[in-house]
Amino acid sequence: MRVSSSVGLGVVCTVSALALGAFGAALYLAPATPPALADPTAVKTVPVATVPFADERPVELQLTFNAPVQITSPVDGVVTAFRCTPNGALDSASTSLSIDGMPLLTIATPTPLWRDISPGDTGADVQGVQDFLNGRGGDLTADGTAGPRTIAALVKLARATGQPDPSTTTVQRAALLWIPYEGAPVSKCSAALGQAVAAGTEVATVAGGLRGADVDLRGQELLPGAREISVSGESFPLDEDSRVRDPEVLARIVETPAYREALADGASSLKVTMALVEPVEAASVPPSALVNVGPGTGCIVTADHGAVAVEILGSKLGQTLIRASDGELPGEVDIRPGNDVTCD
Repeated sequence: MRVSSSVGLGVVCTVSALALGAFGAALYLAPATPPALADPTAVKTVPVATVPFADERPVELQLTFNAPVQITSPVDGVVTAFRCTPNGALDSASTSLSIDGMPLLTIATPTPLWRDISPGDTGADVQGVQDFLNGRGGDLTADGTAGPRTIAALVKLARATGQPDPSTTTVQRAALLWIPYEGAPVSKCSAALGQAVAAGTEVATVAGGLRGADVDLRGQELLPGAREISVSGESFPLDEDSRVRDPEVLARIVETPAYREALADGASSLKVTMALVEPVEAASVPPSALVNVGPGTGCIVTADHGAVAVEILGSKLGQTLIRASDGELPGEVDIRPGNDVTCD
């Protein structure tokens, strides 16, 4: 049986029409290209994101110390116990030295203890004792005037260290071993077990206390503004000249684990982090948006082709942090501005 050519041609045309229709429908129904898969060269501008900038940076904190301090026996007698190790520490609120079997209470105060203290006595030595006791759970008014509560708090601590019958009416100098600050590191142990000592005899030498701390800023350019340092996760304010001289701030630094580790290692500096107390507002842009880049400066181009001079503050997560040298930044920035851009 023969099929006419006209019938065959009709079948071919019908099949072709169906195929073209299916192709057209596929084109019509095909989803748009997702933005994430779009040609990156088609992106010309991006929004300018604003972020806080604290100018955080690692720095070296140089430490300066007072002269070494001699620790002396407060009483005549024979050394019957002495826990002292070079590079160790004489711990306060405990006993390190016993004379004639009497354990001496180790007490840390800025002012050396030089007398017996009775109710009504006043002075820096009295306030030092009160501050010391308050640091160990006392609830005293540290006004530098001794009262019954000051005596009672010290008696309680002395008994806890093993003194069998401390005076309940006065703070007896002969029952106390004075050190200049908490955890004073020992550089030399002078007394030995069984040695006869007189009041005022050196039994040990400890490192002098922290006198000051200075941030080494050589070769660094800084934004204006008050700064602080972070030591062991705690923040400490810096003076205008990037130093620490406030005795209260220095006392807090001495209490940090980082300082204690440095002191134990014989180091004279600490690695710390420095940052602005109040962060400034910065803009985050792709590095490609910057042209005419110089030391700390550059240009960006706005979406309407205007040029803006900027300060380069730093970088973070692959973005450059900037702020306008004068005026405000645009809402969008050209990320392929070309190299023929000039800023006034």
